[in-house]
Amino acid sequence: MTHSPAQEQIATSKRRFILRSLILGTLLIALRCCWIVSAANRVVWKLTDFSIFPTVLFTLFIFGSLNLLLKRYASDLAFEDGVVATIYIMISVATALAGHDIVRQLVPLKANPFWFATAENEWADLFFRFIPDWLSVSDRRILQGYFEGDENFWQQHYIDAWLLPILAWTAL
Repeated sequence: MTHSPAQEQIATSKRRFILRSLILGTLLIALRCCWIVSAANRVVWKLTDFSIFPTVLFTLFIFGSLNLLLKRYASDLAFEDGVVATIYIMISVATALAGHDIVRQLVPLKANPFWFATAENEWADLFFRFIPDWLSVSDRRILQGYFEGDENFWQQHYIDAWLLPILAWTAL
C-alpha cells in the first residue's frame, strides 16, 4: 500500500509530536518530582497545596518563553501548541501524584508494616501475605538504617533491597 506525500507528512508529524511530548514531558516530570519532594522537606508550605500548582505554572512560563524564542529564531526547533499543552497536562498530573501526602506516605508505606509489626498487633499474621515482596522492603536489617539513621544508603545491600520496590512504584 502506497501513501501519498501528504499522508507520509501527517504520519511523520504524529511521530514527531508523540516523541517530543513523551521525551520532554518525561524529563520534566522527573525534574518536577525531584523538586517537589526536596521542597516538601525544606519549606514550611507545600508546593502542591494549591488548586493550581505554582511549580507547574512556573515550568509552563519558562517553557512557553523558551518556545517563543525558538519560534522567533529557530522555528524548526519550536514546539507545536499541542506539544506544549500535552506536556502541561503530563506535569500537572505528575505533580498531583508526587505532591501533598502522596510520596511522603508512599515511602513509609513500603516499610512501616514490617518495621512496626509486633507479636501484640499480629500484623505479620493478619496481612503480610497480602503485601507483594516486589512492592515493599521487609528485611528488618535493611529497615534499621532507614528508621534509625546513621547509615549510608549508597551501599550495595541497601540499593539491592530498595531498587525493585522503587522501580515498581515509579511505574505508577
